[in-house]
Amino acid sequence: MDDLLYFQDEAGNEIGLMMIENFEFDGKNYAILATPTDAEDGGIYVMRMDEKDGELAFSMPDDIEMEKVTPFIMQLLEAQSGGCTHDCSCCSGCHGENEEDEEDMEFPGCSCCD
Repeated sequence: MDDLLYFQDEAGNEIGLMMIENFEFDGKNYAILATPTDAEDGGIYVMRMDEKDGELAFSMPDDIEMEKVTPFIMQLLEAQSGGCTHDCSCCSGCHGENEEDEEDMEFPGCSCCD
C-alpha cells in the first residue's frame, strides 16, 4: 500500500510525501510532511489542511502564518523525540552542562526554555 501523498512542485515534478503528524493550531488544521528520506533527517514541509468537497486540500501557509505556527511545531517535534533538540545559545545548547544553575533561570524567546 502506498502511504505517500503526491504533490506537484514549482517545476511540475511529482513529489511523494508522507504525513509525519497532523495537528490543530489557532483553529486551523496543519500537516507536517516529509519525503521518506527527509523524515529521518529532519527535512520537513508544513501545509495547512482544509476539507473541500469531502476531500483534503493542502496549501502552503504564508510567512506570517508560519511565524505563528513554527514555535508550536518545534515543541511538538521536541516532545515526539523525547526532549528538546534545540541548539540553544540562550541555554548553552539546550541546558548544557550546568542544568543545576539554569533550573531557575528563564530564557525568553526560547521554545525549549519557556
